[in-house]
Amino acid sequence: MTDGRSPTYLGFRDYLWDVLPEAREHILTEELYQVGDGGEIDLTAYRYMSNAFRQVMEDAAGNGDRDLVRRCIALIETMLASGDRNLVDVVQIRVIEKTGHTPGLTDLVRAYAGPLTWPRMANTEGLPGPAAPGPAEAPVADGRPGPEAAAVRSWLWERVPSVRYFVILTEREETRATMSLSAMTAQRYVAEAIVREMGQDALEHALGSGDPRPTEQFAATLELLLAEPGLVALVRSQAAEIVAAADRNPLLREHAAPGLQKLLGDQEPQPDSVRVRLEDLG
Repeated sequence: MTDGRSPTYLGFRDYLWDVLPEAREHILTEELYQVGDGGEIDLTAYRYMSNAFRQVMEDAAGNGDRDLVRRCIALIETMLASGDRNLVDVVQIRVIEKTGHTPGLTDLVRAYAGPLTWPRMANTEGLPGPAAPGPAEAPVADGRPGPEAAAVRSWLWERVPSVRYFVILTEREETRATMSLSAMTAQRYVAEAIVREMGQDALEHALGSGDPRPTEQFAATLELLLAEPGLVALVRSQAAEIVAAADRNPLLREHAAPGLQKLLGDQEPQPDSVRVRLEDLG
């Protein structure tokens, strides 16, 4: 559940994630654009406000989702009450002054604006505010991975920068379907972000342009995970999928180091699911 934190400019990304599940896919989309091949994420509240928060409001107005627009308006009021001048400026510049760009949105904001929002809108001076401001914020589920999955994600992010794009790509697909990452597991991060997404990218480059570098990275990533005591079982649980990837992409066997070579040659059945010992993660 949300922890009741006050919204701040520097912490806006996490605040938005906590209070507006509908924005999570948009948050990850913005981060996907920036992270690229092993890059860092350094987005400002202006970017998240425009392309995540305001995007949710605009989509809701366009879809006739009045309740969601009212929830967003209530969040605007909360942010304006935060006392964080930088955040207040972002709300004013990127949301309140932009409502007229979306058909019907200004009318909805006028109908449900709170007492701090109302005087900041254009052409409201001297007019009484709406009688029915937006509803209070309702608690929402946290929407983050559990401790085991979060530990594996963090390890991958720090130790293998080349997988960052695929991690966020996988998370975006999950939030698109569920508006949450709570169902992500350590095994899913390996199976979906690395074996599926990274493997598919390597295959497309190998068959398309003949570029071996993505396959080299894919093979090196698998080798690194196979050498990590806390992760080797996760990789071995995907042995059948990795063998199938090597059958589709011959370059994978060519670039396989000893650990991966052994996995590709090992036909012993592997468990369907495994647990990660967090203390084994180096």
